[in-house]
Amino acid sequence: MKKWQLVLATALCLSSLIGCSDDEPAPSGNDGGQTMTTWTPLGSPSNIPNILSIIQLGQTQMVYTSAGMYVSRNGGNWSSATIAPTNVVGMVASGNAIYVNENYSLYRSTNNGETWNVSAFSNYLSSQPVINGNAIYVGSYGGVYRSTNNGASWRLINQGHSGYVYGLAFNGSTYYAIVNYNRLFRSASSDSEWVETGFPASTSALNNSLIAVGSSILIGTYTGIARSTDNGATWSVQTTNQIYATRFRAFGSTIYACSYQGLYRSNDSGATWTQVGNKTNISDVSVSGTTITIATSSEGVLHSTNDGATWTRQNAGFPSQYVERACGVGTTVFATTSFPVEELSKVNRQTQGGGGSNNLYRTTNNGQQWSLAKITFNDGSSIDTVSYASDMLTVGNALFVGNNYGLFRTTDKGNSWSRDTASFLRSNGVRYLNQSGNALFAIYYGGFGRSTNNGATWTEFTFNPYGGSALISSGKQALSGARATSSASLGGTALQVAQSGSTIFVASTDGLYRTTNGGSTWSKVISTSTQSQSDVATIGSTVFYPLQDKVLYSSDNGDTWAESRVGARYHYVRLIAATGNILFAGTDNGLYVSKDSGRTWQTTGLIDVSVESISFDGNSIYAATRSGIYKSAF
Repeated sequence: MKKWQLVLATALCLSSLIGCSDDEPAPSGNDGGQTMTTWTPLGSPSNIPNILSIIQLGQTQMVYTSAGMYVSRNGGNWSSATIAPTNVVGMVASGNAIYVNENYSLYRSTNNGETWNVSAFSNYLSSQPVINGNAIYVGSYGGVYRSTNNGASWRLINQGHSGYVYGLAFNGSTYYAIVNYNRLFRSASSDSEWVETGFPASTSALNNSLIAVGSSILIGTYTGIARSTDNGATWSVQTTNQIYATRFRAFGSTIYACSYQGLYRSNDSGATWTQVGNKTNISDVSVSGTTITIATSSEGVLHSTNDGATWTRQNAGFPSQYVERACGVGTTVFATTSFPVEELSKVNRQTQGGGGSNNLYRTTNNGQQWSLAKITFNDGSSIDTVSYASDMLTVGNALFVGNNYGLFRTTDKGNSWSRDTASFLRSNGVRYLNQSGNALFAIYYGGFGRSTNNGATWTEFTFNPYGGSALISSGKQALSGARATSSASLGGTALQVAQSGSTIFVASTDGLYRTTNGGSTWSKVISTSTQSQSDVATIGSTVFYPLQDKVLYSSDNGDTWAESRVGARYHYVRLIAATGNILFAGTDNGLYVSKDSGRTWQTTGLIDVSVESISFDGNSIYAATRSGIYKSAF
């Protein structure tokens, strides 16, 4: 359904408190009267971050992950590295040194990552570093830089070309640079002028996927591995197995190609390739003696001592992920994972959702095995994973998944998919999804779409968080923890949408808004100053809004409000959701249910867990928590 980060709202502005009408019921909370007794644990997908790159120097291994930098010494567990770059472009090991570059800095360590020297750049670094003898080379948005004093000073060597350098390689005294993804330059020496050579026709290079070994130049492209044996004058593109190499690594005369399709190896300078093992989603590889270590986006770090016949996981010490969202479609369950709030300082966060990789997983056997969901379309094209999946929602037998690229739907439990045709959803992406009454809502930054025919067609509504004038209702509005204002501007960002009749409510980061005229004008009916998370739900003509440990409810379109406390003790209400006439409240300490429109609450039996999302499938409810996924009948 939806996910809220745990943010304790400690500084809500309290002003202009307006009382409730005399006939409003008193707030109540009840931890008794449990209505659900059996919850079936379905486990959770991967407990490891997405491993993006790996290098090895002696017995020290270092990885860059979606949860930050980690190091393993002498084959032991992983632990946080002493540096925490947030956007690593590349890592290499050479001699006794490790090099890591990110954004505007190059890090160098000669003591297995214990301490680092840092070189700063004015231009954005765009390729991994290349080491040749005592010289270090880096590609940037300003060209190629060289240092012969371990990064103390740098010289720009751009004679003959300019642009963004996305790949660097050298072979003997000859240097190669990919510029702007589709141009290849070479230089006879580090001080010679760069001369443009041929580039594979009708294609573009994948970032950092350039290597020169023996008589061959190899470039990873979107159509396969391109190879030239005459300094780029002519090219052949090998489309066998559709190897889209995102990274090459050379160990002696042996070349490895890392790709989503698997790990491939060549012993003849790239003329032929053989798959190593059967693992997919390979982002990097390291070889030491007879041990092959791979970095993957789905299984973490694995190593093999029998040439890929079997693999052993090496994931101890990585931070645990929690299940962010879960949706059931019959016996099939989908889930996404992310990193908890306490890992914020380590994770390269995305602007939406909670961060981490947010990949989409699927199980068809009640959680015994999970696999990354592959999005396959009717035309045969596919996406290996829906990265940064923002939200999920089931409507009947259909599962909707929103992400940065729009809205996807499957009606056969993930075997085939279609992509929504609404242009505004494709261009803006989808952050959150909700079903309210007969309407399906897809929310993005600055607005949302509404569909009343299960996503067949959409109507766009604009919710401008920083412009326009908010018309404030003159009726009674506020209870404890909320404040009424006489005038305000539309603020915050839309987090959730629900409707009651012709009234649409938007829960924003700074309060609750409503429109009664299709979005032409909006009024702020509840205003909060630090409500970093928010939700809204409706049952018939009643609207519900969570606030700290309470749920506010109104039966007159938000003119007047009453409140009920969820639980006898303080339980921070993270989300609410309605199905039929039943209302659920997910808290930081369990899941609660109300069958009288939010007046009183009972525990569901799911306690001592932080609920991240809830969803429904027929008479079943799925709760995604930091302890895994749970399912129960209701």
